Amino acid sequence: MDLSSLPDARPVYDRALTQVVGLVDAAKPEQFDAPTPCTEWTVRDLLGHLLDVAERVTAAAEDAPAPAPTPAADRGDDWHTAFTAAAGRVRAAWADDATLDRQMTLPFGEVPGRMAVAVVASDAIVHAWDLARALDLPTGEMDAELAAFAREIVGVVAPPERRGEGIPFGPAREAAGGADVYTHLAAWTGRDPEWAA
Repeated sequence: MDLSSLPDARPVYDRALTQVVGLVDAAKPEQFDAPTPCTEWTVRDLLGHLLDVAERVTAAAEDAPAPAPTPAADRGDDWHTAFTAAAGRVRAAWADDATLDRQMTLPFGEVPGRMAVAVVASDAIVHAWDLARALDLPTGEMDAELAAFAREIVGVVAPPERRGEGIPFGPAREAAGGADVYTHLAAWTGRDPEWAA
């Protein structure tokens, strides 16, 4: 797949953020400091990362300087409001179709807007599995179409044979045959498919 000619992934990112909001709404306050499959992050850190990405891609669409990451501990615990507001800002910033073909600078390089939004959507989709596992929520009922989208995008930007230093995915693993599509995606991106809270 040539990412520069990707179809419009803005609706995919919107659905991915909505899925995260649903997971956040099921969280108990005491779970925000629980560990996640991303070993360096708690649930709070993971949510902060997803908001940082949303804010960065919003700034990119607005052709504004990238904001400095906000420490997750400074964001409070009203994650529903934070993600709902972030999703609204993403929609507004990306409303103009011209953003899809404008060159943007993000941490992974200078890319067309359509590639930028596809990559950040995939980030939110893969991290939804991390979040669900950390919160001890089922992953089998999550949006399977999103998982298939993320698998395709990650397969282009970080195929297993090109992973290594500087790539945010480990060697591909195998999930059990009866595992749901998100667990297979997580294993393929290098996560431990058996990880549990």
